[in-house]
Amino acid sequence: MTTSLYTCDPLNSKSLQPISSSSSLEGKVEIFVDRVLGSGRFSVYHAYLPLKGTEYAIKVFSNEKNSEASYQREKEAMTIPRHKNVIGAISNINLKGLDAVNSNFILMEYAPYGTVYDLVLNKGLLEEKTIRTYFHQVIEGLEFLHSQGIAHMDLKLDNLLLGEDFVLKIGDFDHSQKINEKRPKCRGTSCYRAPEVYLGKCQDLIGADVYSAGVILYTMRAREFPFVEHNDGELLHYDLFLNDNEEFWRVKTADKINPNFFSESLRELLNGMMHEDLSKRFTLNDIKNSEWYNGPIFKQEELKVKMEKMWERIIFKKSLKRGRSPVN
Repeated sequence: MTTSLYTCDPLNSKSLQPISSSSSLEGKVEIFVDRVLGSGRFSVYHAYLPLKGTEYAIKVFSNEKNSEASYQREKEAMTIPRHKNVIGAISNINLKGLDAVNSNFILMEYAPYGTVYDLVLNKGLLEEKTIRTYFHQVIEGLEFLHSQGIAHMDLKLDNLLLGEDFVLKIGDFDHSQKINEKRPKCRGTSCYRAPEVYLGKCQDLIGADVYSAGVILYTMRAREFPFVEHNDGELLHYDLFLNDNEEFWRVKTADKINPNFFSESLRELLNGMMHEDLSKRFTLNDIKNSEWYNGPIFKQEELKVKMEKMWERIIFKKSLKRGRSPVN
């Protein structure tokens, strides 16, 4: 059983060389890596099996400080059982090459429709029913992770992927931790992370995930963050949110055409999820029992049809920006 990994230089598609092999998938399988999907702290590449037409993503943990710890966190998180709203690993392989010697690799599900961040950025304001449908999927995925003893600790729009049939999947687990570890080892992403995480006072990893999910919900609705984090740790508007909540929501709707842009039930949910006091911050059960959460959502087939039409418009718009005919 041999898996051969090949790289294809995007600038020279004729240059195709095998770089290593490992015992992995059943039989002799050639995996080709042809383009970069993401290049943050760790690179993610598009990989495929030409004979089967199967697509994957492969994440590379190169030789930089703390990359081994990040690799082990992600690898451990992805050994849990599969769930429809969580990106799953196909296999773990250790290969030499690609972009660093002795790099660690994780082969995982490929999400063909990008991230929710891309969706919000390119589509603009989403209707509330669509947001609620996807937020259900966030909570279902998060609830499953917590039930497996895993806290994500870096929830953000960029880490919410759109897989086959536009199903949302939580991904990117290199900041994840076991819930019983209590204190976070990483500080997440600014503007998404809970105040106690940034300040180094976090002792409830589940509560930190809930806060980040609240920021995600707000941002999907408003296309902006509720609070902006400054270098000194201050969150712009967070004191107002805590101490004069009515004024906070007035400020946040001042530039909106609809004065009820944030419905009362949505404000109540967000107030609970982003509360500073952990004893008052909503649990996942509180979220699921909230009025806004229990509003109408799309069935999966309805969502698929809706998103296919939306995706076509996004591709059309991107084509026009590049100066190309969307037909070609």
